[in-house]
Amino acid sequence: MAKSESEKMVELQMLQQQLDLMQKYSEELDEKTAEFQKTKSSLEEMSTIKDGSEMFVPIAQGIFAQVKLLDIQNLVVNVGSNTMVSKTIPQIVELIGKQIDEVSSIKEKIDANAEKLATRLNTILEEEQAE
Repeated sequence: MAKSESEKMVELQMLQQQLDLMQKYSEELDEKTAEFQKTKSSLEEMSTIKDGSEMFVPIAQGIFAQVKLLDIQNLVVNVGSNTMVSKTIPQIVELIGKQIDEVSSIKEKIDANAEKLATRLNTILEEEQAE
């Protein structure tokens, strides 16, 4: 049984909403990946800084504290549930690399689903034009 015009319109609207949402998620994941990459690069750059060096640490927008680094190679990381652990820069870089891989995997799945939705949407539109 063929779908009525109103059923096709409802399906088109639903598909378009889902496609828009997936594209939004995909963009957010791109932003998250860029943040991770920036953090990873900063950490790799920090690993070249010597203990005892002075630097400015941001406190708030446009406000910095001048600090002297005691141990730049061991950083404290929040691992969830307000639990903090000491990790070396290479350990953190590895952790961030895993997070980048996870985000990339999720993005690939979202993009594949978005492609399927777009194909279905185009099929319906072509059917409409053929009628």
